[in-house]
Amino acid sequence: MTTRKTSSSKSQSSKSQTKTFRSVETEADGFQFDYDSDAVFPTDIIVADTSAVIDGVLSTSITGGRYKPVENDVLEVIIPEAVLAELENQADSKRETGVYGIDELLILRQMDEEGQIQLKFEGNRPTVHQIRDAKLGEVDALIRQTAMNVGGLFVTSDKVQAIVGKARGLNVDYVPPVIREKEADVSDLSVLSFFDDQTMSVHLKTNVMPMAKRGSVGEMKYLPIRDTLCTAQELERIKSELVHFTKIDSESFIEMEYNGALILQVRDMRIAITEAPFSDDFEITIVRPIAHVDFEKYQANDILKERILQQRGILIAGSPGAGKSTFSASVAKFLLENGNVVKTMESPRDLQVPTEITQYAPLEGKMENTADLLLLVRPDYTIYDEVRKTQDFMLFADMRLAGVGMIGVVHATRAIDAVQRLIGRIELGVIPQVVDTVIFIDKGQISKVYTLEFTVKVPHGMMEADLARPVIIVSEMTSGKTEFEIYTYGEQVVVMPVGPGGAASPTERKPFWAETEEMLSEEIERYASGPFEVELISDTSAVVKVKTADKKKIIGRGGDTINRIESHTGLRIDVREMPAHYFYAKKKNEKNHAGDSDSDGRFDGYDAGDYDEYASQRRKKRSVSKTDEFDASEFGGYDDVSDEYGNNPEYVIPIFEKTKKHFILRVPEFSGKDVDVFISGKPFFSATVGRGGDIKLRTDSELVDKIKDGFRNGELIEVRLSGN
Repeated sequence: MTTRKTSSSKSQSSKSQTKTFRSVETEADGFQFDYDSDAVFPTDIIVADTSAVIDGVLSTSITGGRYKPVENDVLEVIIPEAVLAELENQADSKRETGVYGIDELLILRQMDEEGQIQLKFEGNRPTVHQIRDAKLGEVDALIRQTAMNVGGLFVTSDKVQAIVGKARGLNVDYVPPVIREKEADVSDLSVLSFFDDQTMSVHLKTNVMPMAKRGSVGEMKYLPIRDTLCTAQELERIKSELVHFTKIDSESFIEMEYNGALILQVRDMRIAITEAPFSDDFEITIVRPIAHVDFEKYQANDILKERILQQRGILIAGSPGAGKSTFSASVAKFLLENGNVVKTMESPRDLQVPTEITQYAPLEGKMENTADLLLLVRPDYTIYDEVRKTQDFMLFADMRLAGVGMIGVVHATRAIDAVQRLIGRIELGVIPQVVDTVIFIDKGQISKVYTLEFTVKVPHGMMEADLARPVIIVSEMTSGKTEFEIYTYGEQVVVMPVGPGGAASPTERKPFWAETEEMLSEEIERYASGPFEVELISDTSAVVKVKTADKKKIIGRGGDTINRIESHTGLRIDVREMPAHYFYAKKKNEKNHAGDSDSDGRFDGYDAGDYDEYASQRRKKRSVSKTDEFDASEFGGYDDVSDEYGNNPEYVIPIFEKTKKHFILRVPEFSGKDVDVFISGKPFFSATVGRGGDIKLRTDSELVDKIKDGFRNGELIEVRLSGN
């Protein structure tokens, strides 16, 4: 028969039970989790845990009188063999913790030789199975078992080990790691003697003179600091000094530790220490920021400020040492001042940002875990410093598509290179949704800003309409000019420069283009009643700009007219409306009666003097007769008839041409067919159109004279299929 406890008994029981170990001030049977430096433990034997040896608390506590022998003359210190094996393994892996632990053992051995303590090694070494499962607590369990077998006081700096040891019935003294000093004096570090106000980085290597990068941002020089070479002993001393400082300073820490590499963050200094087998020799590199620039000093325009504040996807690109991190820190401060929650993802954490901005490192060694946590924190903006690997780009895209404003720091020598690094890592169509702004930093200043947008169009340089495809347009933000187009061509992704800011300059004009433009101008003026511009952009393509009213006439119904012109000239023609500033140039020319003073070397109707040149050329080159000033070209360009007749497949206004012997009516639509020629709606004569689409009349014939008379009288001349 079981009995149920009453609520009062539960309350009494809970008061007598130990509180959870999360409370620093929790006490359990005299066992304190908070450290009392004045406490004294009477004991003849102490058994040390790995953490106590690594943190150096054992020798410090013994010399400080924390442990007093009761029956023996000297204190007996037991080091489990499992502790020695663990320290040996860490030291072999070039981990600083193993080195510190062995140094502590050497201190204890010296104390033993001096008669202060009696040092012994007890217990069993861990098996391969226990070493493999060390993270599961196998080695810690072996150390506790040694302590239980030996007896005495179990000393540890690991809180979990202390709690488990207490639960197993051990007499435990929990000594926390060395108390970190909030105001540790960084000026005592010897490496600071290598720096001055303009030193960005110091490079120390065995048997090499100390070198430094000095100068203003963008104008750094790599110079020797002194004439004497660095020795291995000197670098070891500097390394120990720096690592020790991370232990006593709350603003410094060990960022990463690998076999042969160690990354430290000491205040604002990022320190990389490498040695064999990773590097060929001992090397220490210390980098620190030399400038703290406010965002306003970058003279960013209002458009850029607005884009930054709109939680967009931004890449900050630049070469190493160009000032990317300094600019990123200023942007972070700018966002914070404008009421945004800002976090950073860094490895290492070296951005110099205000205290209000939390800096996150890889959680459990993985940035994916950090990203998962950040989505729970819900920041307005996250600065990712820096985006290098494919996984980094994928995380950046994932967080951006989740709605977080993202700023990524990327190494690139050109602004477009930052965009190219996204290709292949992110779907092409998603890139503008992930990154819509690229800020390129050069010599500490904003050098260029690109905007990205997604559209469907015919890529630059292609002509056929059926070649239209999704295209990412990369434009310069201030001017709005397109500098690159990104699209797929077959299985390849093409980054095509289309403007002066791209890798390639615009196509150079060729000598024969002027003649081709003149020929095309003669074709266009048959239909255009006003000014126009003709410009070749390649050997086989041209752009024609005309008035809005003329555009319809040149294209024709269903594109018949423009197809005829393209067939005759052999060019692919893009017809566009004339920009408004052309009419200003024409008006200015008419007022001043000036020549082509602003001529660009091409009679294109674009400059202030081109309109007079065109009018002159039309009178000179297109007259059928030198005496009667009959301009046949104008006959096919009446505003009131082109739409009604010129685009009807049964009623065509012919194109007139003149040679020495013939007056030609060109109607390629009716090639090889019987037609009737009408003047003002009345039948004039019948003919069969040749294979080339021509009706040829002798220049001295009566028919030609009547066509001229009809033109002078303003009569409409048209060609119809016979029987219509």
